[in-house]
Amino acid sequence: MSDGVLYQPAWQVLLCTQCGFCLRPGRNVWLRHLRQEPHCLRGAPLKALVELFASYVLLAPEQVAVPTQAVAGLRPQDGFQCLTCSAGLTRSLQTIQLHVSKAHQQKPALHKKSPLWRACKLQTFFAEKRYVRYFVVDNTVGAAGATDAGSKTRLDLGEANFFRQLTKDAVTAEEDAKAEANTVHGFDSHRSAIVPWLRRTGIEEHTRGLKKDEVHASFAVPKDAESEPELFLMLEVMDEIFAEAHSWCFDGPDCMLTWPRQLALSRFHTAAVGKARGFDPKEPNTLKTNFGYWKQFLTYSYRVAYCGSYFTTADDDQRTPESCIRLTDTQTKAWAAATQSAVEQDRPALRDAILALSMALICHEFGGRRYSSPLLSFCAMLSVKPHTKTWKEPGNYNSCLSGVIWVVQLIIFYASACLEKAERGDTLERIEQYCGQFLQQDTETPMGEILGWRLLLFTVSKEVVGPHQAQWDVDEKVLTYRDVDLHMDHVPRLLLSEFQQARHLLYDELMFGAQGLPRMRAWALKDNLDADAFGWFFGQHRENVELLKPLTRSLVTVIRDSKPLRDSFLDTAADGTKVWREKAIEQYEAVADEFLKRWVVPAHMGAGQPLRESELFSITWRNTQRRRSLYLKHGLAMLHTTYHKGQQQTGKFKDNIRFLPAALGDLLLDYLVYVIPLR
Repeated sequence: MSDGVLYQPAWQVLLCTQCGFCLRPGRNVWLRHLRQEPHCLRGAPLKALVELFASYVLLAPEQVAVPTQAVAGLRPQDGFQCLTCSAGLTRSLQTIQLHVSKAHQQKPALHKKSPLWRACKLQTFFAEKRYVRYFVVDNTVGAAGATDAGSKTRLDLGEANFFRQLTKDAVTAEEDAKAEANTVHGFDSHRSAIVPWLRRTGIEEHTRGLKKDEVHASFAVPKDAESEPELFLMLEVMDEIFAEAHSWCFDGPDCMLTWPRQLALSRFHTAAVGKARGFDPKEPNTLKTNFGYWKQFLTYSYRVAYCGSYFTTADDDQRTPESCIRLTDTQTKAWAAATQSAVEQDRPALRDAILALSMALICHEFGGRRYSSPLLSFCAMLSVKPHTKTWKEPGNYNSCLSGVIWVVQLIIFYASACLEKAERGDTLERIEQYCGQFLQQDTETPMGEILGWRLLLFTVSKEVVGPHQAQWDVDEKVLTYRDVDLHMDHVPRLLLSEFQQARHLLYDELMFGAQGLPRMRAWALKDNLDADAFGWFFGQHRENVELLKPLTRSLVTVIRDSKPLRDSFLDTAADGTKVWREKAIEQYEAVADEFLKRWVVPAHMGAGQPLRESELFSITWRNTQRRRSLYLKHGLAMLHTTYHKGQQQTGKFKDNIRFLPAALGDLLLDYLVYVIPLR
C-alpha cells in the first residue's frame, strides 16, 4: 500500500510503518494523519487512499486482540514490566515504582536492591493515550527458558495433575477477585474505612451488596426500541417536554419565566445562603447532561420500582432497592397510565401522563423512610463511578445532584405553566405551592433530602484534595500527569513545529505561494478600541482602508492569473458558464480549518495563561451583537475575552487580556486580510 500504510488482516488494523503505530477507524482520523508529515497528501491521492481504507474491515481499538509476540512494523519502545502481575506495563520508571509500592507493597528502599520489575521492550497498536495497551515483545523470557530446557525433567502423573489444578485454581481466584470487585461493600472491615458522608446519607447501606455492573445497567438509557419499546417512547416524549419547557424559560417570545417566578423556584437557595438568585440558564452540554439525569431516573424507576425484580443477590435475605422502594398510589397509577399510553402510541396522552408521573415522583412525602422514594434510590446509584467502580468524589457527586435539582425546578415550572395555560391556576402561585411543600431543606421529601445532601457535600468537598496531582521529577525537567511525561524541552519544540506548519499552510496552501503580496504587521496598522458598529474590525479604520481594501481580492486575482489554479478551482456548468468547483472549495476549507488548528496551539500556550475551552471558542475577530475579541494595541494583536466559569451564576464579566507574540499575531492578520475575503 502506498505511503507506508499497510492493512494487517490478522489483526484487522491499518498500520503506518513510517510512524510505527496503527490508525483508528474513521475518515477524519485518516485524513488528518495523511495530511501531516511524513505523508503530506492532498487532493485526489488523499481521497483515493481514504476510499481504499474504507473498503477494509477494521476493528475498533478496544476490540483488537493483544498479541503474544512482536508485530512487524510497530515501533518498539523502552519500558518496564512488573515481575509479579501482568498489569504492570509502562514506559515510566516512576510509574512502575509506584505500581510495585501500591499493588505489591514493596517499600521504596528495596527498589534498588531487589526490584520487582525489569526493563523490556514494549509495543502498542495505538499511540493515543486512551487506546494504549502495551505488550512485551523482547525475547528475554524465551531465551532463559531455552537455556534451562536441558535441565528440565519429565513430570510424573501426580506432579502434572498438581500443576494442572494450580492453573485452574489461579483462573478461579481471578474470577473470584473480579466478582468481589464488582460488589458494593460496606465499611465493616475497619472504622478507618468509613466514608462519613456516605454513611450519613445512607448511601452505603442502601447500595451494599449490589453488583456494580447491575447498578449502572439499571439506569442505562435504552439505545433503541427493540427491548423496551414503551420505555423508549416515554423517553422520546420526555425529550419533547424538555425542549418545550426550556423554550418557555429562556428562548424567544414564548418566555414565561419572569423574575418573581425565578425567585420562587430558587427560594431554597436564598434560604440557605441569604442571597437572592434566579433560575440560571445552562450551556448546551450541561443541558444535555442534566436532561440525561432525568431520563436515567425514569429508566431506573421503570425497571426497578415499577417492573421490579431487577437486582440479583447471592443471599436471599439481603435487602435490595426493590424491597426498599414503596411507590405511592398516585405514582403507581401514573406509571400505569404512561405505560398504557405508550402501548397505544398515543403521544398527546403520553405527554400528559409523563408530566403527571414526573410530578408524582417529585411530590413524594416519605416520612422516616427516605429510600422508599425512587428518586433518592436513583441518586444513591449515581454515587458509584461507571468506569472505575469506586465511590465518586464529593465534588463530582455534588455536581450530579445539582443537575437533578435543576431539572426538578424546570419540571415544576413547566407543570405550573401548563396548568395556567389550561386555566387551572396561576403559575407563580403554583410554583410557590410546589416549592414550599417539596423543594425545601426542612421537608421530608426527596428534594428536601437531596438539598440536605448537597449542603453536606459542599462542606466535605472543601477538605478533599483533588485527584490526579501533577508532579515534577527531582530535576524539575519532566512533569508527570496521569502516567504522561511532559519534558519541558518538548514544549518549545511543539510550539515551533505547530507554528511552522501553520505558516506553511497559510502561505503555501491558502495563499497559493503567491509572491509580492505585502505582509501585515500589527505595529503598522491602526485600531479603534471603542468602535462598536456591527461588523467593524481594524480593516475599517480610516487609516487602514486605503492599504487593505485593494488587498481583499488579492487571492481571487492570483487564481485568475494562474492557469493551473483556474483549472483546479473552476468548473463548467451545464449551461456552459464557469462556476466554482465544489470539491476544490471543500478541500480549500479543509486546509483553512487545519491552519486554524495548527495556529491555535502556539496561540493557546504562548500568550500567557491558557484560555479555557469556553473562552477560546468565544473569540471573534469583528463585532457581532457583542464586541469583538481581537484588537491591535501596543504594536501587537491582543485577545480580549470577558467570559468566565462563574459568569452565569454571578452575572458579572471579567476582563481577560492576552497579547499574542508578534509572529503569531502577524500570521493571523495575513489570514484575516487575504484568506477570509476568499472564503
